[in-house]
Amino acid sequence: GDPAYVTTGTSGQVLTSGGVGVAPTFQTAAGGGKVLQVVSTTVTDRNSTTNTDTSGVGTDVGLNVTLTSQSSTSRYLIMLNMGIISGSGGESVGIILSKGGSKLANGVDVSSRNGVWARSPAYTGNGNHASSLSASYLDTTSTTSGSSVTYKAGLVMQTGTGYINKAAVDTNTSSVYGSYTSSTITVMEIEA
Repeated sequence: GDPAYVTTGTSGQVLTSGGVGVAPTFQTAAGGGKVLQVVSTTVTDRNSTTNTDTSGVGTDVGLNVTLTSQSSTSRYLIMLNMGIISGSGGESVGIILSKGGSKLANGVDVSSRNGVWARSPAYTGNGNHASSLSASYLDTTSTTSGSSVTYKAGLVMQTGTGYINKAAVDTNTSSVYGSYTSSTITVMEIEA
């Protein structure tokens, strides 16, 4: 159509069409869905847990992320990838997700059994069964803008010992079974 004069917008605004015969105008961009920050921790140590953990949120093996909230309406996407080994036959290693020291996104506790966020496969026979484990969770609970929040993936076992990053066959060998892994927890703050 015919050229039209458009007033100057302010920083952060977008030029929006008004339709046929109407001059475009600058408007505030729609919010939501924008990634505000990404914080990640990678652990290469071969850490372990036993059935003696009494913290309620699992043994701290270093898979922790602390961030400062940028918005009180944000959502937080927590992603976990880890190499995990059950050191006892028939046992799974459980992962408990916590936020600020309180359990988050876990199954129901039953008697002496812990409700967990994720767990390794259970194997029959004797231990040292290695697997990779991935889990994710979207935390929609509000966090005051400017406040610090810590997410933690802790390990728990019913009996025996569980490990992260350990080789299934911990000897000098060319086999993949002798390889160590790394484990990573990543948190994305997403504007609601």
